[in-house]
Amino acid sequence: MTTLRISSLTGLRALLAAALVAIGAAAAVPAGAAPPAPGLSPSLGAWRSIPVLEDGRIMPLDTFARRHVETICHVQEPKLAVVPGEPLTKWHADELLLDWLVRPAAWEDVSFLTAEHEELRKLLGLELFADTPKGRVRLKYAAPSDVADSEPLRQRLIDLDGRRTEATKEGRQFRAEGVDAKVEQLWQAYVTWRQLVFRAADDAVGRTRFLRTFEQLVTTWKPLREKLPQAEATSVDGALQGLAEVMGNSTRFPTEEVLPRLTTLRQAIDALAVSGDAPADIRRGVRRLGDRFSALGEALYDNGGSLHVVPALHADALEAERSTEDDMPAWLAWPTLLDAEPDLLPGYPADRVRGVRAVFETVAAAVKAPATDLGRPADVAAATENLASRLRSLGEAVEPLRAGLPIERPDADLLSHTAYPPVGSTKREVTYNVGDPFRMSWVAALLALAAYAVSIGRARVPLFWVATFLLLFQLAWTAQAFASRVAITGWAPVTNMYETVIYVPFFLTFLGLCFLLGPIMATGMGDAWRMTAVPPPVGSMIPGEATPLDPTRARLHGGARGWGAINWLLLLPRIALSALVLWILAMAPYAAGGRTIINLFPQTDVDRSIPNLNNLVVWLVGWSVLAPAVWYLPRVILTTVVSLFSVPSSWRRGTFAVEVPEVYRRKSFGLVVAAVAFAGTFIAWFFPIPGKQFSPLQPVLRDNFWLTIHVLTIVSSYAAGALAWGLGILSLGHYLLGSYPRGSGGRSRHPEACVELAGYIYKAMQVAVILLAAGTILGGLWADVSWGRFWGWDPKEVWALVSLLAYMMILHGRYAGWIGSFGLAAGAVLGAAVIGMSWYGVNFLLGAGLHSYGFGQGGQTEFFTFLVANFVLLAAAGWRMKNETRQPAAETVKAA
Repeated sequence: MTTLRISSLTGLRALLAAALVAIGAAAAVPAGAAPPAPGLSPSLGAWRSIPVLEDGRIMPLDTFARRHVETICHVQEPKLAVVPGEPLTKWHADELLLDWLVRPAAWEDVSFLTAEHEELRKLLGLELFADTPKGRVRLKYAAPSDVADSEPLRQRLIDLDGRRTEATKEGRQFRAEGVDAKVEQLWQAYVTWRQLVFRAADDAVGRTRFLRTFEQLVTTWKPLREKLPQAEATSVDGALQGLAEVMGNSTRFPTEEVLPRLTTLRQAIDALAVSGDAPADIRRGVRRLGDRFSALGEALYDNGGSLHVVPALHADALEAERSTEDDMPAWLAWPTLLDAEPDLLPGYPADRVRGVRAVFETVAAAVKAPATDLGRPADVAAATENLASRLRSLGEAVEPLRAGLPIERPDADLLSHTAYPPVGSTKREVTYNVGDPFRMSWVAALLALAAYAVSIGRARVPLFWVATFLLLFQLAWTAQAFASRVAITGWAPVTNMYETVIYVPFFLTFLGLCFLLGPIMATGMGDAWRMTAVPPPVGSMIPGEATPLDPTRARLHGGARGWGAINWLLLLPRIALSALVLWILAMAPYAAGGRTIINLFPQTDVDRSIPNLNNLVVWLVGWSVLAPAVWYLPRVILTTVVSLFSVPSSWRRGTFAVEVPEVYRRKSFGLVVAAVAFAGTFIAWFFPIPGKQFSPLQPVLRDNFWLTIHVLTIVSSYAAGALAWGLGILSLGHYLLGSYPRGSGGRSRHPEACVELAGYIYKAMQVAVILLAAGTILGGLWADVSWGRFWGWDPKEVWALVSLLAYMMILHGRYAGWIGSFGLAAGAVLGAAVIGMSWYGVNFLLGAGLHSYGFGQGGQTEFFTFLVANFVLLAAAGWRMKNETRQPAAETVKAA
């Protein structure tokens, strides 16, 4: 047997070999060619809507462009100076991606890669500032040629790779910090761009993906060759060896030298004649070898990170028992479709492939036309519409061919999720991207904040209701924006940091409005709650059910008999809902093997006859969730429905006029809600928080039931904590700047507003504790489903418990009289700091534990600035409160 010698590069050094190119090797820009120019985005409607596949999800090209431009330029719409010395112009992601794909060589010397850090620019040998007609400006971008030519950067990357490797060997976690983090960020941007614009003519670019695919082909071949005739095996060995010799010890090799070797290898593989009565493992091995060769031929043109635009004819990629380590995309890459030799695309409709290539040439010509050409936008629009049509024609023609592939055990879900989508399927996501719906959320919250702030004097009442309706509008608008995200992704809207940052002000607004409008809603809600009780006499014996009617309610609905009739009428739907909840939670098959969400009986392991401690804990906790859910959830649902009628009915009886003064007294709720909602939604909209663009959900999170009830519950507790924090900050502001009324004996009392705010803070903390406790318990049940244990002292679990205990200590201190109004305000700030650590710190600071799917970087400065500002305010307010309320000297009191 011929020994195959294949050199491979690993880690960061492989990326260095793959992406660092000599600038002289880049394709030359034709003399006199028009420079890239923006302004085409309005003409790219068809281009934006082209379906592409990335990370297992079909998305519009618009989403793909936004994600990659943000990775490369740090923003989705960068302002760039394509020609040195000219003014900055804004590029939209869709037109920037198109221009990169059409003429990458024209961008080699254009600065668009994120490189703002001072030390990083020194490493690259770049200036930090530049003089422009508008004055001296800070430079924040680097060009691909700057990165490719930088030997200091290359050495820094190799050093980083060495330190990371050493830490891994020692079992330590390595996280780049400071300038090292910026170096890695720049490198990721550079490699992303270089892979995105890769074409087969880029012979100077290292082809690590081709090498990796070749190694997979050899791995597939080795066990198969022992089962085949010697002559056939030798032929394939020789072809593999010849290809390995062309590659040598480098990842860089000319395409024209590899193509003849691939032809020889294809012929050798085609010559492996296997009869129909051959053993199944040999037939399977030969078919898999053919699939590996197809992937190898495509990898010559696709270096990874490219657009994938139509389904691929890879049988092995659609097997239910495929290897997750195989690099065999379910869709065909854009450069492969444009450049691959016809014999490397067997089975694809050749005429339609040629049609796509011809149309793209038309697109390229239209894009390259001078910006002064008035017909350029219309030409680009027509050409991209034709391109989208040709791609759809090809994709729809390939789809039935995939159905005919020789797949032994097809993965039906994968076939369904990677099928070429119908016309208009990407429209909703493009509309969402272009519309940027959450922008209106912070605008409405800001307007509500302004209206509350100026609601004084004669305009107090009308402006109060204007502000309140603006908050209601903001709540409804954010809800429909979340609904759009849910419709697009199919998952609950709390799958990443961005969505939770948006959800917290959303639920905070809902909670704050409940507190604000509670006085005018309470009577009607109480009536509805009493109507849904279990009828007497049984209900009278159950705490919280058919409670005695007060005199006001006794006069309604015909007295006790009428209320009893309503109870009996609503008992049937309550029983039906209870049965439905019980069936869903404890009887309906939910997971593999018929497992239910909550077990009615303790589970036992396969090798045990009695349940272990973990199984007993899970069973007991499950029942603690199941029992109240079956009993109270149906009643809550019915109460909500009945309230639609009972609340207006109570208003007609005069409740609104009686209770509305109390609503006006609670304006602080509205003020705080509007302020915190504005801050949260604006931060999510303005700052580059991870997860803003749609991305595939991590496998461990792909459980909509637990994702919804656990994550929504725990993040809702953060919102309640944020409400308490906002009220606490307002209270501390009164302590610092407010007036202290004099009491008996000359001693100052706490500001009157702070005493009232303390009651509101206490209520918000109570909600936070309930939701934190429920969320932590539900998280433990989900952990048992995902990881096989209820509790494991994971950092996320620990900090959730710390947050719960912190709030419980504050509430108990208040209940016992140990904590006064100032202590409650201080506790709200301290509780928010603990929640901040649980929410942000575990993922972005610690970066450890099983919740690694939520890890990220950035925001440390802002987070610690937030903490310091809070503690400075707390210390200043405490200092003034102590000075104002201390016991005056005896002579001072006497003189007074």
